[in-house]
Amino acid sequence: VYVPDPTNPYRTFDYNLTYCKGAMLLHMLRWITGDQAFFAGIRNYLQDTSLAYGVDSVKDFKKHMEKTSAKNLDEFFNDWYYGRGFPKYSFQWQQSKKEEGVLILYQIPSHPSVSFFEMPVEIKFEGTDSDTTIVFDHHYSGERFTIAPGFYVKKIIPDPGWHIVTPHDTVWTNIPLVADSVKVYPNPAHEFVEIEIPPGSLLQEYRLYNESGQEIKTNYNIKAVNHYCIDVSSLAQNTYLLIIKVSDNTVRKKFVKR
Repeated sequence: VYVPDPTNPYRTFDYNLTYCKGAMLLHMLRWITGDQAFFAGIRNYLQDTSLAYGVDSVKDFKKHMEKTSAKNLDEFFNDWYYGRGFPKYSFQWQQSKKEEGVLILYQIPSHPSVSFFEMPVEIKFEGTDSDTTIVFDHHYSGERFTIAPGFYVKKIIPDPGWHIVTPHDTVWTNIPLVADSVKVYPNPAHEFVEIEIPPGSLLQEYRLYNESGQEIKTNYNIKAVNHYCIDVSSLAQNTYLLIIKVSDNTVRKKFVKR
């Protein structure tokens, strides 16, 4: 991957970035271009006589890969070659028996140099006696997909083929959609209110309003998982509206202060 200072041997020969990520970049490039285009591009690059005995760059390699795959690879190289970090995925799934299901796919980049890793995401759906694997073209966090698997899904396995550099330590089961799965308790409240969010989600911010619509408490940079506690001991006895942002979804919950 990109080395900003080639005179620094520690960075040039860094095990994680140069060797591990460099190899995975090629592995992911093969995933998005397909085997035939990938190996044809590699052969053409190695046999390019204009580069023989000279100095080439990633632009030369990218040109050959774009020609054989007929794909624009600007975003891929900007994200994975020049950018830093990797995507962290989470999912939500809702299905009624064997009918259509709704999958919501979220992504949080691990480094601010990349706002979103646009990659095809392979997901395996497993039932009691059946399974199916679908590749989703993922363009933004919170994107919804409606599918009809033909069976009741009991387990969802993200990226089963290990095509993407992303943590592979979580398997999501049949998780309800955000609005239904966010819990605010106790209600009525006295000293504190707890916000509980579903696994794989990120609590990003909250805004608290009184009955007159005045904003009285906020936190716009929470980045919490599982749960978050709000001190409401100083609030007057009344009904309050809590607007919560969870994995780029807005959820509204009311509670009573006693």
